[in-house]
Amino acid sequence: MKRNILLAVFLVSLSLFMFEITLTRLFSALMFYHFVFLAVSIAILSLGLGGIWVYKIRAENKETYGFKKDNILERSSLLFAISTIVITLIIYKTPFFQTAFLIYLFLGAVPFILGGMFLAESFYRFSENSLLIYFADLMGSGIGSILIVKLLDSFSPITSVLVLSLIGFTAFILVSSKQQVLLKTTGIILLLASILFSGQSIDNVIADFTAYSGGAKTLGALKNYKSVFTTWNSFARTDVIETDILREKLVLVDGSAVSKMMPFNGDPKSLSYLKQEIGYLAFSQGINTNALLIGPGGGMDLLLARYAGIKDITAVEINKGTIEAARKYADFNGNIYDLPGTKTLVQDGRSFISTDTNKYDVIYLSMVMTQASETLGYALSENYIYTQEAFSQYLKHLKPNGKLALVLHGQNDLQKAVMTTLNTLEENGLSREDAINSIAYISSNSEGSEHHEGVYYPILIVKNAPFTEGEARELNVMAALGKHNILHLPFIQSDSSLLIENMKNWVVTDDSPFFYNSVGKNVPITIWVVFAAVLFMGGRALLPYRTKLTAPGSKHYSYYFILLGLGFMLIEIPLLQKFVLFIGHPTLTFSIIIAALLTSGGIGSLLASRFKKLSPIIPAGFAAAYSMIISTILPRIFTYWQGDSLEIKILVTVITLAPLGLALGIPFPYGLKLLENNKQKELIPLMWGINGWTSVLGSILALMIAMVFGYSWALLLGSFMYLLFIINYLNFTKTSSFNKN
Repeated sequence: MKRNILLAVFLVSLSLFMFEITLTRLFSALMFYHFVFLAVSIAILSLGLGGIWVYKIRAENKETYGFKKDNILERSSLLFAISTIVITLIIYKTPFFQTAFLIYLFLGAVPFILGGMFLAESFYRFSENSLLIYFADLMGSGIGSILIVKLLDSFSPITSVLVLSLIGFTAFILVSSKQQVLLKTTGIILLLASILFSGQSIDNVIADFTAYSGGAKTLGALKNYKSVFTTWNSFARTDVIETDILREKLVLVDGSAVSKMMPFNGDPKSLSYLKQEIGYLAFSQGINTNALLIGPGGGMDLLLARYAGIKDITAVEINKGTIEAARKYADFNGNIYDLPGTKTLVQDGRSFISTDTNKYDVIYLSMVMTQASETLGYALSENYIYTQEAFSQYLKHLKPNGKLALVLHGQNDLQKAVMTTLNTLEENGLSREDAINSIAYISSNSEGSEHHEGVYYPILIVKNAPFTEGEARELNVMAALGKHNILHLPFIQSDSSLLIENMKNWVVTDDSPFFYNSVGKNVPITIWVVFAAVLFMGGRALLPYRTKLTAPGSKHYSYYFILLGLGFMLIEIPLLQKFVLFIGHPTLTFSIIIAALLTSGGIGSLLASRFKKLSPIIPAGFAAAYSMIISTILPRIFTYWQGDSLEIKILVTVITLAPLGLALGIPFPYGLKLLENNKQKELIPLMWGINGWTSVLGSILALMIAMVFGYSWALLLGSFMYLLFIINYLNFTKTSSFNKN
């Protein structure tokens, strides 16, 4: 049974992790990031709640919803496998409505509770082999993080969930009793049949994504629309939409992030109507021979550059689904991504600019949004293309009279971009006055829209040196032709708010890259609500066992697992975000970092099982010290290897993180083994629950700290938690009744 349980734990952990990422992919397509954040946080908390439920079943020794202490493994694995596909189908096929996130929250929690029950029971039953169980657990999660990206890049979420459901069902077969031969045989037949039946045929049977027939996101606000093309990948769902009132097609990423696909017959003269577009101001001045377009979406940015006479164009688009959509309608848009002189790259814009050696007349970004929550479910629109460090790189890639131009969404985005730009120019050696005279920002013509007041789709134009009077007056004339509103333009219109001294609260940096956080360097109320909800739910679930957990013989165990949960996530989350800058694509980064940390953690747990006398102080101390060191050396590592191939970057990442992962993988299973050695085995499911609960709290806390102080401080706090862990352990081991063997 030992080999079976190790393989079953591996499979359940693998499918749990894959389901988490698939769930965030679905949620991100339906809801805005703060609801995704809430739903997934509560769902992951449910892993811990599953452990608490196991403790309740065992403590009360009675049947609860069909669960008894001798059937927890079999029943939880079977229901987990069934629930993943059933719940995904419900979400996939039920039209969206305004309070749907509450339903999603409840539904998403169910598989995690069941999976948490399976894992907690496994640690309880086989506590003497907890280090091996943890090895299987982490290896499954690590491999799952790679496998799910491959699945989502090749198949729809439904097909991907079917695969992980079958993996969960295989775990059930492994732990079910020998008498269930017929059920096992049926399971194997179903597994093989599903593999043969998988792929596009499944999607054809299930048909369309009915959830979008409700009022989901921007798509829900469109009237009389027709979806003519859809593709899913690990980054986003991409749709091409036709409407009755618009001649252009709309390209939507995850039901929002709209960009236009315009008709083009190959003749630039047919594009004269683009003079009215706010973005044309970026290309209308001077002699421009080349341009870098970051996030060109449906292709209108490419047409603006073509109409301005620019034939040497570099287009960098992170979502391959968008380019796939544009190429699908090449006859409509003039094959805009593949015209002579256009170089198209599927890459993160920030990663590209970090290695590019060219200089440009125009660098243009139009409403580039990466609010997809696929990386963690914990992202609040971290956007490294709008940070001070990014702006500095853009300005270095401009020719002597080149321009950086950004089309933004509104007042808040403009304020952050302006303040970040001014700070960048000042750090580049300009005085405040010269910095102010090196930028211009203009609000788009809002006629025919619902925006009749305030700032509407403004453009920010930045130069490395102050505008000349001639340049300013020429730009003013072009703005007048489009009936755009000048907000700030040297020699024409001055914005007095730029004279304020304290701009730090609105400057966006790589260490705190929350460009779309509307409250500056403060924590939004949504995140406080999530934190409070998780705190309350976990605390309420543990309340009946408060006396047991705070008793003299067990309170140090509670501290042990609380500090591990907080510390682990306060280290993991900042590392995930920091490495996005190095690797580029957020989903790929997530997979690599998780795989590196968890698989090396599993190896650490395996190695620790060979060294019976190893104290958790050693790996905890190493993790604390290594985290502090890595916080200071990562910028140098990134700079040195930034220009290398993706394969080299992945190798450098794994080598850098493997020692940390080895250390992080030891203390948790060691603590479970201590519970058994000290005759408190019954506490194992509770400690699993506490660790799961505080892991979610640690994730949210890392985000909150990063918003105010930066990810580096969150990483240092994670190191401090491991130091507190060591102090707690030393105090614990002073008691005469404590047994480390």
